[in-house]
Amino acid sequence: MREDKAPLRLILGGKLTGFHPDAKRGAVEVKLAGPTRIDTLLGELGIPVKEARVLMLNHKKAFLDSLVKPGDRLGIFPPELAFNLYVALELAHNDEESKGEG
Repeated sequence: MREDKAPLRLILGGKLTGFHPDAKRGAVEVKLAGPTRIDTLLGELGIPVKEARVLMLNHKKAFLDSLVKPGDRLGIFPPELAFNLYVALELAHNDEESKGEG
């Protein structure tokens, strides 16, 4: 793999910001050698799998075995934010559907 590819943009939510020194300032850039499973990336970052309740890859739901690659955008959120994120995403989805009805 070439090293000049765009890095993974990682967004850590809630208490997960404590796992990376730059996470409190917004998205963190993480260099990947190639496609990497999310659970593998969590291990490399020292984030316990049980703390990664909501995974969003390029604005879509992701899973622990999903592959991330250079240039992707990954959001990882802890259990205490899971319900809030679910409600926000559901409201956004319903709003988009209602715009199509008009």
